[in-house]
Amino acid sequence: MNILLISSNICVEPFAVYPLGMSVIASVLTNEGHDVTQFDILPQGMEELEKRLKEKKFDLIGLSIRNIDTVNSRSNTREIIRTPLRVIELCRKLSDAPVLLGGPGFSLLPEEIMRISGADYGIVGEGEKAVAELVSEIQSGRTDLPKLRMGEPLHQAVPLYSGELMAYYYRNVHMIPVQTKRGCPFRCVYCTYPLLEGHRIRPRDADPILDQMEKMFAEMPEAMFFFVDSVFNDPDGHYLAFLKRMKERNLKLPFDAFLAPGNLSDADIDRMVECGLIATELGLDGATDTTLRGLQKNFTFEEARHVTQALMERKVGVNTNLMFCGPGETYDTIREGIDNIFSLIPAYSAVFSGIRILPGTPLYDLAREKKMVPDDWNGIDELFYFEPGLDPETVNTMLEKGFGGNEYCVYPPNRFTRALRAIHRIGYVNYREFMGKD
Repeated sequence: MNILLISSNICVEPFAVYPLGMSVIASVLTNEGHDVTQFDILPQGMEELEKRLKEKKFDLIGLSIRNIDTVNSRSNTREIIRTPLRVIELCRKLSDAPVLLGGPGFSLLPEEIMRISGADYGIVGEGEKAVAELVSEIQSGRTDLPKLRMGEPLHQAVPLYSGELMAYYYRNVHMIPVQTKRGCPFRCVYCTYPLLEGHRIRPRDADPILDQMEKMFAEMPEAMFFFVDSVFNDPDGHYLAFLKRMKERNLKLPFDAFLAPGNLSDADIDRMVECGLIATELGLDGATDTTLRGLQKNFTFEEARHVTQALMERKVGVNTNLMFCGPGETYDTIREGIDNIFSLIPAYSAVFSGIRILPGTPLYDLAREKKMVPDDWNGIDELFYFEPGLDPETVNTMLEKGFGGNEYCVYPPNRFTRALRAIHRIGYVNYREFMGKD
């Protein structure tokens, strides 16, 4: 079959992201013998898509929906969900191929997105096995196929990165996403990773990952790899086995990763630095012990501060995200949290007001108990959790006054987007060298 896969993500906050999930599905379908075209709306645009649809007849069009908004209560992001709807409309106009939806954004709200999009099929969750089965059934001529099917938690297939698309992302962000495992063992109240990947950690074999990374780094020596695992330093220590294999192969490749501050020792940090850790997205999320408990985190703010300092002492760039107004927040904890965030400087902190509510999370259940969720809410319209007793505009004023345009404490979070894009456009590896951090 001739299959067109389209990434519809146009979200560039805080920076553009290569569509890894699409390349995983492309790998599965290519290995099944299909002719697969990978297309990305962000760099290639609607006009080019129209051209491709006119030039070639496709038997199936798969559309990935990664984001439905930016989870920033101070930003208007309806355009993000409108884009895939416009893509589907164009595909319907120029092709009679059935349309299949997937991706993390779709998987959070599959019924509603199927309803408003009019797509033919949808796959919820991990799609490698489900997409192969669906394509086989379409080829067989079956017409009684279910519109929605659930994916199965599997080990990720080796992605088939598109050279054409990677050239754009290398040029603009110098970052290559890599996933070493799936699953998240934590139970943070707001998080959707357990919904998408489950709680059980499923690591990939290290050697195929490292083979691919080594080859890509030889071709793109100014790139930084980004381990997009829900958390790289998993409690079971699979990441340590991965780092050990890197050491055995004498590989030191520059990488960024999502790290959790809990149970992260200085020795663990040293192992990562020895293998190439140069930056991290450190998952604090709460700015006081009270709010960390409300978010069901397994560490204190002092533990997070120690990890932040240990990373910076080793010249690792640290970015954190902090969310105000979650369960347990008060005006007093907001004032305490502002002071705490200043204590992390020179780590960069992106500060959010309110927490995006998404169905299936513990925060959604809590919000329903507190009568915050309208009966007719569709999940797509943005709805944010603000702890009862907190006024969103008062909080906004407190945060604006508290951070006052500070270089390191960024509120609202999109205020730093332009500067961050500029850094990634020259490449974080090059930026570090220029700033004398290597």
